[in-house]
Formats: sequence, C-alpha cells, structure tokens
Amino acid sequence: MTDTINATQTKQFFSVCMESFLKAQGLNQTVFIPADVAWQMQREGGDIAAQLVWEQQTLGESAALGHDIAVPLARLESRPDADAMQRVAQILKEGPASPSAMQAQEPNLYLADDVNAINEAASEWEFEQNILSHDIVRLRSALTEAVRSIRGLLNDLTSFADTETGVGNYVGSVVKLVENAEQRLAAYGEQAG
Repeated sequence: MTDTINATQTKQFFSVCMESFLKAQGLNQTVFIPADVAWQMQREGGDIAAQLVWEQQTLGESAALGHDIAVPLARLESRPDADAMQRVAQILKEGPASPSAMQAQEPNLYLADDVNAINEAASEWEFEQNILSHDIVRLRSALTEAVRSIRGLLNDLTSFADTETGVGNYVGSVVKLVENAEQRLAAYGEQAG
C-alpha cells in the first residue's frame, strides 16, 4: 500500500487530502512510535516531527519521559517521505506494550520481564498459602477448644475413641470442609479473572 500511495501526486502535494481519503477508506487504526527513537531521528535531521505534525518540544518531552506517541495510520501513510517511512516502519508498534519490528527480532526481549512476572506470581501464591496455613492452624485450635467446651458433643465424640482422637477427627473433618471451600473459591476466582 505504501508504494501505491507514494506513486500518487496527491501525497506529495496534498498530504492532508490523502490522509482524509485514507481515513474515509477505513484506515482508522492508530499505531505507536517510541518517542525516544523518533526524537533521535529528529536530531539526526530526519524532521520526522514536521512530517507527522508533531511539535518538537512535545516530542522531546515525550522522549524524556519514555512515552510512545500515538499516530493515526492514515497520517503515517500520507505524510512522511519514503526514507523517513522506511526508518519509522522498523519502530512502529501496534500498541504501547507491543514490540516493534526491530524489537521483535530480539529473541530474549521480554524474557527477563516474563521471568520476573512468574517469580512475582509465585511469591504472591506462597504468601497467600502461608496466610491460609496460619489461618487453618488458628481455626483448628479454636474448633478444638470449642468442641471441648460442649459437654454433649464431647461425650458423643469420646464414645468412638479416646477424647483426643475423637475431637481431632471431628475438628479435622470441619477444617477439611473449610479447606475444600477455599480451594473451590480460589478456582472460581481464577476462572473469573
């Protein structure tokens, strides 16, 4: 498409009209350009800011902050000259978190980020499991104390075995119900998330 547009006289003389025409034809997507790379191109004399209707000051500020600049694809196709377009094509991104064509050629680009995310998720899971384990111990202790304080229940439980085994079995079955409920809730949360 770029070659076809470059071949027309409309792009050279009426780039605003070409941009409007491309938008009318459905080229409504927005792409992103890392501001720091665009700023470097600008400083090297590419005048990319003027070609894409950006203010140099805004481009410089965005570059300093590490932002991407959103550009209507119709503008990108209708304004820069062929050399600038070729350079810009290597740094275009579909979204702020997407890699550019140049970055996509780096096989380990996101490996460190992925490993960090996995480690963080594992740490969160371990933290939650420690809290759950602590709560289960506390629940078991509170239930044991409660069961021992109920005379009729304590007598029924001791008829099956000695007092400690009967109470332990009863408390264990209640705790198991709580653990199963927690696991089901966690599974529902994962499905919903």
